[in-house]
Amino acid sequence: MNKLCTVSFLLLFLLAISCKSQSYKETKTVIIPMIECYIKYKNEKNTIDSKKNIIVIGAKIRDNDNKDLSISFYFINPQLLQSFNYSNVYSIHGYKMIVDKSLNKYDVLDYAFKGMEVPYENFNVAKAPFSYSTDYWNIILNSKNEVIEILPEEKSKKIKSTLEERRVKFSKDYIDYSSL
Repeated sequence: MNKLCTVSFLLLFLLAISCKSQSYKETKTVIIPMIECYIKYKNEKNTIDSKKNIIVIGAKIRDNDNKDLSISFYFINPQLLQSFNYSNVYSIHGYKMIVDKSLNKYDVLDYAFKGMEVPYENFNVAKAPFSYSTDYWNIILNSKNEVIEILPEEKSKKIKSTLEERRVKFSKDYIDYSSL
């Protein structure tokens, strides 16, 4: 199963995510496996309780000239959420997922999660505003399906190593924060 996930992720990840140059159907086959691998990765360190945590995801065009698509996702406990703007709740491997409209500047996510909808829940349950730091991955791909940047910078070396183990392709223009 682990090898199947790795192989599937590699093949699907290498499909294009450049905004205008590919169809939504192709993008869907890339986004879902990325989230599945993120869930697996996070659960290798500590099991993330699906009853107490949700996944927040967003996507935006990073550079209008190159059509690079930036996709961010992270786990968070709804007890910390206040005033998040979302309209649908989705489910993936038992985890609830919302698309943060302030992060989502590209409608591909609405298409990607079609058929994964579950009944709406209000996750904005924080009693007061809370400043928090999340553990997220942000992977930026160019139009050739090559990784050009990984954020957060302080974790990019570990994330890159994990992706290289799965033979993910990196651009010659990759921004390597560990060498700066």
